[in-house]
Amino acid sequence: MESRTKDAFAIWVTGLPASGKSTLVTSLKAQLADRGIDVAVLESDVLRQIFTLHPRYDEQEREAFYRQMVYIGTLLTRHGVPVIFDATANRRRYRDQARQQIPRFMEVYVDCPLETCIARDPKGIYRRAREGEANTVPGVQSAYEPPEKPDVVVDGDQDMPQAAARRVIIRPRRGIFATTIALTYLLVTCPGEYHCGWSARVRRIPVESKSNHVRKLAPKVNIAHREDPPACSCQLHPIASGKQRH
Repeated sequence: MESRTKDAFAIWVTGLPASGKSTLVTSLKAQLADRGIDVAVLESDVLRQIFTLHPRYDEQEREAFYRQMVYIGTLLTRHGVPVIFDATANRRRYRDQARQQIPRFMEVYVDCPLETCIARDPKGIYRRAREGEANTVPGVQSAYEPPEKPDVVVDGDQDMPQAAARRVIIRPRRGIFATTIALTYLLVTCPGEYHCGWSARVRRIPVESKSNHVRKLAPKVNIAHREDPPACSCQLHPIASGKQRH
């Protein structure tokens, strides 16, 4: 039986705190689910509740935490589970660990002005830094190292999350979605003896399903009838239109 490992990929969404990472991840997860891809989201805040009950957020603790996070993500991808990392990971070396261990890896940078992040501050991170309760906030007291060559850059101040998520999906790096999803248009035409003129442009059909499931997907796509055809053996025309016009 063929392994599912080749179908697993990982996307790391990085950016300053409050830059819009989680909003993008939520939209990205939903759009992938619409395409039949169920991803596991590894969110740093959630994992810290398990790994570091009383986090210090210093360099030593972050080093250990991101090593654990990358290990979990790598393990999931090796067992065929796609992963999205939702984490600032302020040092490049944290994210590079995942890049080195996961063949199908993609890095998305949510670029957002610091002043916008501070104005948002939904978790009070910047407020605590301002009041002296936190002293290692990335972008303020600790350095944040943006990706040198991100696969996709999202404007966290201007881009709509739904549109940004679509851009992430349609611009995969090195075919990380290979065999998982095809992000192309497929022109389907009548294969019958009379060439009745039935045609459709089918968007985002899984690669492995093009030959087997076109008929099943046909009712869901836009159908163009170029003429009222004669009786045809293709059977696609009536199935696609929902009307017995042959």
